[in-house]
Amino acid sequence: YNIFQGNPELEPVISDSYDIGYFKKWEKFSLNGSIYYQHANNAMQFVRYTKQEDEEDIVYSTPINLSQEDRLGGELSLTYNPTRGIRINNSFNLFNYKSDGSYNGKDYTADDVTWFNRFSAKFNVTKKSDLQANFFYMGPSNDSSSSREGMFMANAAYSIDVLNDKGTFSINVRDLFNTRAREMYNYYETFNSYSKFQWHKRQVMFNFTYRFNQKKKMQRPDRNGGEEGGDEEMM
Repeated sequence: YNIFQGNPELEPVISDSYDIGYFKKWEKFSLNGSIYYQHANNAMQFVRYTKQEDEEDIVYSTPINLSQEDRLGGELSLTYNPTRGIRINNSFNLFNYKSDGSYNGKDYTADDVTWFNRFSAKFNVTKKSDLQANFFYMGPSNDSSSSREGMFMANAAYSIDVLNDKGTFSINVRDLFNTRAREMYNYYETFNSYSKFQWHKRQVMFNFTYRFNQKKKMQRPDRNGGEEGGDEEMM
């Protein structure tokens, strides 16, 4: 009853993006803020429509070059290092999303405000061990034919160096509260639908690394915190 089909006639999406930022660093604090604007022509979007086949409603989903899209938003990131063994970071992003287009006589104009927030913390429990945690929340959003509920995710990890720093043992818990799921409501001419998609259940992983004639390397933090699935990686 749900058919997804491609579209070989899709055209490239041409985007313009403008960003102005400000950075300030103090002894223990740092602040990074920016305001951005993005405009896209021939923006690609999935459209959904129904057809009656053998007295059943069949839902078709296909990508098309639907409309123009505009996104205006701001991001604010704060980092706090009270001591050498503690690092706390929070990043907040708020934006307005607008699109304008129609397909098969249906108006797909959308205008919505949504946001997401990332929080991460790292603590050195001892000289040879540390504890990490991060939290991610994506606010709800709506368009002309669907709405998405907010989504929350949390990860935690602990690592300790052993064997004269030649080995590292770590435990990593992904999706600590089993909440990383996308819930959608779709609205059609003759009926509405609800769907819930969860990437995976909570996962607990144990890792052991042993280094032969090699010093331990410091991992560079991910500036963007990863994509939807990238926030999982802690160690």
